[in-house]
Amino acid sequence: MGRKIAPQYANLFMAKLESDFLSSCPIRPLVYYRYIDDILIIWTESEPQLKTFHEQFNQFLPTINLTLNYSCTEINFLDTIIKLQNNKIETSLYQKPIDRPTYLKWDSFHPKHIKNSIVYSQAIRYNRICSNPMYRDEHLGHLRKTFLN
Repeated sequence: MGRKIAPQYANLFMAKLESDFLSSCPIRPLVYYRYIDDILIIWTESEPQLKTFHEQFNQFLPTINLTLNYSCTEINFLDTIIKLQNNKIETSLYQKPIDRPTYLKWDSFHPKHIKNSIVYSQAIRYNRICSNPMYRDEHLGHLRKTFLN
């Protein structure tokens, strides 16, 4: 993004844009969270109203265009899959289809405790993200295979 200050400036700009837009809307999301370029909203109105909300946002400042991905049962936000199953929210790890995990090579000159902490911290991350132990164990199995390879 150019200069070091650019990401902070972009965040401030978007925060102001969102604040101005949301304050002008007659119908707003129940929840609105943004982290950098990912936005999660919980919408309690109709699907056509959601599409209208999205179109109005994109028209509010035409140089800023957001894409809309929505579902009544499952959505990806950051590195998390959020699912609604049996009226309960379940979470699991989300990895983009093109994502290839890259970790510090074992034969690097880093101290052993640093290399061991990578496995440990990833396992903690999976444990925190996955609400269902079955999902967690599946992802930990993939993590194990990745590090063994």
